[in-house]
Amino acid sequence: MKNTRSIYHRMKIIDDALRQNAFPNCRSLAELLEVSQKSIQRDLEYMRDMLGAPIRYNPQKRGYDYSESGYYLPAVFLKTQEKRALRVLKQALKPYKSTPYFSEIKQAVDKVFESLPITLFEDTTQDLVSFEPPPSAEVDKMIFQTIDRAVQNKNKITMTYYSASSDQTNWRTVHPYHLHHVQGVWYVIAFCETRNAVRSFALSRISHVTLSEHTFQPDDEFNLHDYLNDAFEMVRQETPMQVELKFSAYQARWIRERVWHASQELLPQSDGSLVVRFKSSGLDSLKRWILRYGAEVEVLQPEELRRAIRDEIQKMGTLYEEQV
Repeated sequence: MKNTRSIYHRMKIIDDALRQNAFPNCRSLAELLEVSQKSIQRDLEYMRDMLGAPIRYNPQKRGYDYSESGYYLPAVFLKTQEKRALRVLKQALKPYKSTPYFSEIKQAVDKVFESLPITLFEDTTQDLVSFEPPPSAEVDKMIFQTIDRAVQNKNKITMTYYSASSDQTNWRTVHPYHLHHVQGVWYVIAFCETRNAVRSFALSRISHVTLSEHTFQPDDEFNLHDYLNDAFEMVRQETPMQVELKFSAYQARWIRERVWHASQELLPQSDGSLVVRFKSSGLDSLKRWILRYGAEVEVLQPEELRRAIRDEIQKMGTLYEEQV
């Protein structure tokens, strides 16, 4: 029976055999793939010469292996829609040139593209899809890299941090648990020795950071998922509260289209309005978000948030009073 496997399928099987240190040779691979030894020789030459595979022949083992353990066969086994998705990814990266990881991600994507058939580059996806990033806060690259290293290796860091809420700058020693990006801002979620609690720190407000030789063990009771869900736009207080907002029938058309919080419930009302219910502790950030919608939204609960919105409206009214 004639073998109909494509060269790409054969290369994947050859790659698996080389990665397992099985030291396959042309004869064993030809038998496995049911092709001639000359076909295997051509496959090996293509992988070595065109894809940069570090293939070498081991005379002692009488077979081939990889001279570099970190080599990965380029992703040449992509379907048409997957190739188009990569095109879209390249477009999505463009607005984030100043974002940490951008150069590394771009290089990785470019390496994949280098291995793809030349016909892919005729794809017009780039002219059909575009992305606009949210307003972003600039982060010093060295600061980001130091904190990234500390998160990976569990090193304590000492940093100079500006707190926007208190309008003060001070030194903090923290145990960095996790890096999180939301709405254009990078945060490090860390245990703060000063506060004796887990806090989130915006990297754009860190002016200096020192990597400590001392390591730490994360608190076993800390749950990242719960920490993020309790916040609203990374603002959180100690105790989450049940929040209920009633949007007008007009505004409900747009509100129901998006997920605003991981715990949200959408409750349609008979008059066309929409009640959005979720649990959050970031009342200060919630207040700013709610004010975007003006009279199209009413806070039903908690009373603390309702009172804060009412006070803010009164202050706004004072600003716009007509001068007699």
